[in-house]
Amino acid sequence: MTRHAIIAFDPSADMSNLVVAVKNKLQDPGAVLITDFPIESDGATLVRFGAALGTLSTRDVTVPLNEWVQRVEALDNAVKEPGGYEVLSASSKLFPCHTDEFFERDPAQMVLQLSVRAAECGGGQTLLAFLNDIWTQLNADSIDILSQCEFPARFGSTPILVATDRGRRVRYNRGRLLQYELTENQMNAVEDLERAINVVKQCFLMRPGDCLVLNNWTVLHGRTDFAENSSRLLLRMRVLDVPIR
Repeated sequence: MTRHAIIAFDPSADMSNLVVAVKNKLQDPGAVLITDFPIESDGATLVRFGAALGTLSTRDVTVPLNEWVQRVEALDNAVKEPGGYEVLSASSKLFPCHTDEFFERDPAQMVLQLSVRAAECGGGQTLLAFLNDIWTQLNADSIDILSQCEFPARFGSTPILVATDRGRRVRYNRGRLLQYELTENQMNAVEDLERAINVVKQCFLMRPGDCLVLNNWTVLHGRTDFAENSSRLLLRMRVLDVPIR
């Protein structure tokens, strides 16, 4: 069953209407698929839309379309960071469900992905897992452990899960997390989290002109693998903070 909201892009409507509609869905369900979004060589409409949502991020734009927009495609050679972590977004390999910017102290609140070219083989399907769904599948001990500010990160230590009176949040990238040594209890909790993600995740194919807008604090995303020689291309942009009216 589809959990994300779906909105059709209307080129004749004021952009502010689309911004309000997306912001209304930011907390629940936390993911919006905008169909028929303009695909442009300079990404002008995408940038204008993102800037209307909040503060655009220039972090991690390594294969740029412009200052804010990253080209996401499988590169000929594996991209590895110091320490050996492979950047899966630059490959055709399975990229399990995760949140973006695990390594940042304050991860971007929103991620936008615009499909320019789908994988010819039918692979590269989008994976989504919603935090509230995941939470219901976790055992109580795992929630307690994952909520402790004791998981290693590049900036120090962090919890994976946070629950306050303002809602729940998640920060998770298994590949990056496993670069560090975890305790047995932490590892067991991570495995329970992976199990829960696999129970609730949904899978669908983004078509050219589909723009997926995600709350990076409450929705995990990933994709299935696809053929190495595929021309699959997404444009990605991140918004640091999204004021909610």
